[in-house]
Amino acid sequence: RLAEDHYRLTNGMFTSRDIDKPSWSFHVKVADITLDDYAHMQDVTFRAHDIPLIFTPRLGWPTEADRPQGCLIPRKLFSPPTRHSTACP
Repeated sequence: RLAEDHYRLTNGMFTSRDIDKPSWSFHVKVADITLDDYAHMQDVTFRAHDIPLIFTPRLGWPTEADRPQGCLIPRKLFSPPTRHSTACP
């Protein structure tokens, strides 16, 4: 614990679900977590149950308690002349 709302996690697991058998989790080498803001993680493996699905060297994840839930679909945006981008809700 670094402050009232700031934590550092080293070689650990980060989830917002049931800690005994989470349906999803992030396994991280290092994470700086600020409550009601973001978790900034390094060397991250995303797991469904205990199955590793995705690895990324860095990831930011919102930690707001009242953030939108459910499936949020990204949408493809086009702007002239040939630029493409993706927006997430």
